[in-house]
Order: sequence, then C-alpha cells, then structure tokens
Amino acid sequence: MSANFTLNIKQLKTVVKPMIRNRKVPFVRSAPGIGKTQAFEQVAQEMGYKFLPPLYPSCLQDVEVAGLPVPVENNTKLRRLMDELMEPAFTAKEPSLLLIDEFTEGSHSVQAALAPLIRERYIGKNRLPDCVSIAVAGNERKHRTGGNLVLTHLLSRFVTIVDLIADVDCWLEWAVTTRIRPEITSFIKFQPGLLLDFKPDQDFEHGNAYPNPRSWVYVDDTLNLEGIPTDLEQTLFSGTIGEKAAGMFTAHLPIFRTNLNLLDIVTRNADFKFPKDLATRWAFCFGVPSLAGEKTIKRIFEIANKLHSTSKESEFAKIIISQAIAIYPQVCSTDLWFKFIDSPLGKLIDNSRVMV
Repeated sequence: MSANFTLNIKQLKTVVKPMIRNRKVPFVRSAPGIGKTQAFEQVAQEMGYKFLPPLYPSCLQDVEVAGLPVPVENNTKLRRLMDELMEPAFTAKEPSLLLIDEFTEGSHSVQAALAPLIRERYIGKNRLPDCVSIAVAGNERKHRTGGNLVLTHLLSRFVTIVDLIADVDCWLEWAVTTRIRPEITSFIKFQPGLLLDFKPDQDFEHGNAYPNPRSWVYVDDTLNLEGIPTDLEQTLFSGTIGEKAAGMFTAHLPIFRTNLNLLDIVTRNADFKFPKDLATRWAFCFGVPSLAGEKTIKRIFEIANKLHSTSKESEFAKIIISQAIAIYPQVCSTDLWFKFIDSPLGKLIDNSRVMV
C-alpha cells in the first residue's frame, strides 16, 4: 500500500461521485471493517441512485457469471441463462449502482469472467443498461481474508485504484452525526490508535477479534441492548474489539456512569467543574453535545460559553459547539445561533464548517 494512493472515506465519496456519474469503474481496497461497502451505499443515496444488491464473486462460479448454457431449438443451439444474482443489474430501469464487493475473494476464473462487465459493460449478449454504474471493492492478500491477487488485465480496466484508510477525525464526524454513543467517541478521541488496530497475520493465526470502525459500531449496539450485566461487558467486548481494547474501554466507562452526571448538567442546569484529566475532559466534550435537541441546545451553548469565559478552555468549548450542531443542525436557523455567533466564543467558530 502506498501513501500516495490513500484516501479517507470523505475524500473517497467526493472523488467517486463523478466517476459513478460517468460510468467509470473505481477499485477501492482496504483492510476489512473500514467501511467500503457503507461508503458506496451512502454515495448511492446521496446521488439519488438505487443501491443494487452487491455482487460477491466468492459466491459465483465463472459459468454463473457468463450464464449457464442450456440447449434450445432441438439441441442445435445453446442459450445462456442469466444467474439470479446478476439479474438486478441487467434489468434496472433507474439510475443504479452495482458494487462488486469483496472482489479479491473471487477466483481468477471468476475475475476473468467479470472482466468484460467492468470495461465493456456486457456479459455475452447481455449489455448493462446505461443507467447502471459499477464500483469495485476488496481487500488485499496481505489482509488474510482469503483473497487472491487481481489479474493484471483487470487492473488496467479500473479508472483508478485507491486504498481506503481509517481516519480518526473522519470517523468521529460520522459517528457523532449518526449518534454513536459518546462513551465510544470520547474513548476513540482519547485513544485514536484503537480505532483500527489490525495485525493480519497474528489475528488470523489466533482468531482474534480486533478493533476497527465496524466493530466499534457493534460495541455501540451492545451498549444499547437491555439486560447485559455490566460485569460481563468486558468479556463481550473482548469478542468484538479484542482483549486489549476491551480492557481499556471498560475502564473508560465509569467516567460516564459514576464520575459525570451529564443528564443533570444539561437538563437540570446542575453546576459543574470542568474535569482536569484528559480522558474525562473528552468524555465531557462528547457527552454534553450528545444530548443536543430543541429543549437542551440553549443550555449546551451556555456550558460552552462558560468553558470559554470562566475556564479559558476555548478549544474544548468549540468542540462542544461543533458537535452539538452536527447532532442538532436546526439551531443554525434560530435567533439563538445568530446571537451566539456575535459572542466572543462564536467569533472563534469557523462558521463555514458548521452552517447548514
């Protein structure tokens, strides 16, 4: 992997849109769990395209790609039957995106069978409709996902080949807007190296779980489940993000459960002192804006202003404001916002990044 060809998800989404619009085929590689599939699904949604069921070459044989030959006309001809997995793309009637996912898990014979689809947009006599665009995603052989090398004549069929990386700031921006729990976002801010800690050979050899963007979403799912005993959380998390990350994350949770009473601070106007240790500060700055809404946004602005004016913690105050706006962007069209941007703290905020 060369640093010259790496993109984060935000950059990827920006550059692939014109490619998709013009039916050019990008090939995106990354370690497993970075978010390739979800990124393309988001791109399709943002472009108003239908996201077709992804095509997984590992589920296909070459004859299924080309179409199973059956005799017709008294056995004088062969006609190829289209596989049901291929049919949605060839029968589409509206702008659609077909993602050929986990491409490297396909055998070389399947890769070769897909070559004319990627470049010439046909399989046998079946031509892909003009309304359908293709993107390709996969892992590299070194990631130990059971993948194969990509055939060289296929490599030259892609408009570009880029490597997707796990970018902490990019992931946190997504996590805040999708309301991933602040216990997780504050921990990743404090321990950014644990967003992705992937050792392919070691994890493959021992069958270890490891932290990655996808597995942190599963941790969020677990925290949202009712009935999970707190004394068993570390055991469960170890099976999701690995033993090391689970131990550190479980030690982080009491900051929310005992050290901070964010609900009282935000909804009941309880007084507060800004924490001194860095982990608790991040917990505070991610926890307070996670409660943003119509009834709480004024109080959250008050908290941020207090940090700026009394505690002289402008950077943390700006983080609270930017994340509150990401969660409750409606505030940007209210009198509260226009008054705020004239305040000393408001003048420090980059309005071009938060206005909607």
